[in-house]
Amino acid sequence: MAKITSSIPLLGGVKIHNDLNGLNDGDYKHLTELEKIKFDSIEEGAQVNFTKTSELINNGENNTSRFVEEDELSLVATSNDYNDLDNIPSSFSPSAHTHVEADITDLDKYTQSEVDTLLGGKFNNPTGNNTQYLDGVGVPRTIDAIPTDGSNNAVSSNGVFDALTSKENTIIAGNTSQFYRGDKTFQTLDKTAVGLSNVDNTSDSNKPISIATQTALNTKQKDLFNFYTKEGFLFHEDFLGNPGSSSFTASYGFLPAISGAGATCVPTTSYPNRTNQQGVLQLGTGTTATGSSNIRLGDNNAGSIYTGNGEIIMQCFYNVQTLSTITERFYEIIGFMTSSNYTNTSTISFIYDEGGVGNYGLASANWKCITRVSPTTTATITTVPVVASQWYVLKIVINSLGNSISFFIDNVLVATHTTNIPTLITPRVAKVKTAGTTNRNSFLDYVIIQQIYATPRTL
Repeated sequence: MAKITSSIPLLGGVKIHNDLNGLNDGDYKHLTELEKIKFDSIEEGAQVNFTKTSELINNGENNTSRFVEEDELSLVATSNDYNDLDNIPSSFSPSAHTHVEADITDLDKYTQSEVDTLLGGKFNNPTGNNTQYLDGVGVPRTIDAIPTDGSNNAVSSNGVFDALTSKENTIIAGNTSQFYRGDKTFQTLDKTAVGLSNVDNTSDSNKPISIATQTALNTKQKDLFNFYTKEGFLFHEDFLGNPGSSSFTASYGFLPAISGAGATCVPTTSYPNRTNQQGVLQLGTGTTATGSSNIRLGDNNAGSIYTGNGEIIMQCFYNVQTLSTITERFYEIIGFMTSSNYTNTSTISFIYDEGGVGNYGLASANWKCITRVSPTTTATITTVPVVASQWYVLKIVINSLGNSISFFIDNVLVATHTTNIPTLITPRVAKVKTAGTTNRNSFLDYVIIQQIYATPRTL
């Protein structure tokens, strides 16, 4: 067959030569029905389907066209460069087809056999939870306690940690003189460690008694002969004399002194609030504006007791019947003095001075505590008021060295003085009027004076 040269398009872009161009109606009517259909299709620009059983091709021998069978198309010669073909598509969509794996080279994936090889010996996807682990054969196992029965269960890291937190850390060794305490420290094993820090090796015969025992013993009756001859002295006055006179006699030990009309210094049965009182001394100012009443133990103008030679205690029970006022004014001194000049003398005493008329400090309706080495005074105004007809326990304690004074009211410490302390003193109680002519009384139930020598006397 000759080379195909034609402008008539057929299926697949193949052109065939034909002698149908310019065909007239007379010629057309002589065509067979099939030829007419072909011709009409060509005229309309349709492509002839090569898949049909026959196609119109050029007969190279006599320039005539004819239909050939499909299996004859393979004999059609074409040019090598396809330049004479029109409407050639730029790409082709392959039809569905299959290949075996061996037909493909440079395949960028694993083959089935390679995949099987790589997955060989691997666990199947396990079904477990976040509290489990895989055992050696890929089976999910529960994480729980430490296995003790040969099971496959295991302990979690948290479980191990929790179990170890309750265990003791490694103990760093101490030495043979120590012991391991409950607070996990080593301490020296001694008497302090076992709560016996006060224990010593003093023999029983040399062991001291406790402070509490000594305090209790101090309240017991001493051997009076031994006490009076060696350890100190005790003076007690309860004023059990005969009432009725203006002044008691010196046989009581205390010396009385009165001044002014109607002044008294005498035991009496007329006193307020009597309870367990067998003898009471009345001190009255009388009916003059300067009347006075007092008692002393010793010389009137000189001291009789030295301080600094052991503890000295003076205590009394005292009552002011009527309080001082601006119209009936007085002051009172209970303690130690060295002179009958009440306003200008060395003293260790309690003072009641509502109007401030004495020479011992400020006016106050309360009890005052005074120490004075003339002309300098140390004064404390207490918080305890003087109440009319009320009994007060007044106590003064001079320490053994004579350099500290403690004042007590009703056994409560109200002041401590360490300045202006005299070294020679006389026990004295005095009531002195400064204004008004109405008698004013005070009452003294008892007086006790005691000294314990710093160094007992040697007989």
